[in-house]
Amino acid sequence: NQGDKDDAYRVQLIWDYHSKINEEKLKDSWKRTQAAYPSLRLRFDWNGEIVQVIDKEGEVDWRYQDISEMSKEAQETLIGEITQKDRFEVYDLTQGSLFRVYLFKRGDRHYSCLFSNHHAILDGWSMPIILNSIHDHYLGQLKGEALSPAADSAYALTQQYLQSHKEDSAEFWNTYMGLLEDQEDLSSLVKEDQRHIDLGTYRHIQDHQHIKMQIEGVQYHTLKSFTKEHGFTVNAVLQYLWHKQLSIYSGLGTSVVGTTVSGRSLPVDGIESSAGLYINTLPLIV
Repeated sequence: NQGDKDDAYRVQLIWDYHSKINEEKLKDSWKRTQAAYPSLRLRFDWNGEIVQVIDKEGEVDWRYQDISEMSKEAQETLIGEITQKDRFEVYDLTQGSLFRVYLFKRGDRHYSCLFSNHHAILDGWSMPIILNSIHDHYLGQLKGEALSPAADSAYALTQQYLQSHKEDSAEFWNTYMGLLEDQEDLSSLVKEDQRHIDLGTYRHIQDHQHIKMQIEGVQYHTLKSFTKEHGFTVNAVLQYLWHKQLSIYSGLGTSVVGTTVSGRSLPVDGIESSAGLYINTLPLIV
């Protein structure tokens, strides 16, 4: 969706600085980091097939506010309101500038920074890479040392690798998935009069809620002993339990679930220190 009205793929990160900040030098550090990482200069073109476009120069959407005259409570309220408003500010994927930086001056030695971006340009692995780059540049400027790190070439090389191996990957997964004799049918979980709906396009969750379950005491120690004895991780046990639920509801002995992987195992130099959306979803068959 070019307009991107869904906020599910907007990522926000907020942190505090408890020191005096030179706003112009920090802004310049964001510019230098954007110049070094192509994913921060990314936009998308929809003329026919969707393609990624990396602009030679990017624009940092920098939003600075001095709110030091406000009370602490008023500052918290304002930052909370802006954070909420930002979550619903649409990113136009065709225009680029797919991240925003808010810097709030709350006192002489207290600043808050809100970093907002569209998930299409960065994954979780990339966050510390970007933040380390910004702060290395900033500290270098404070010392009068201009850093000249190598530009991130791995992002473009990875896109080339993926394009050149696209057919091989499709053939592998089509063959592999063809070995499955059964196909999961979870229609029993849907009301009978609603089973005609294509769940792939249906907006299931309109009211986001959280349910928290805590494993503690005897249950926790029993689980830890079990994983230690058999050489499992807790994650492996939870994965099994999820597949077991699907098996029960589908009535089949085989279940398939899309599982997120880092995507950083490709044979591309520098991929582990690159920034971008590398994660992939692969079918895990149990």
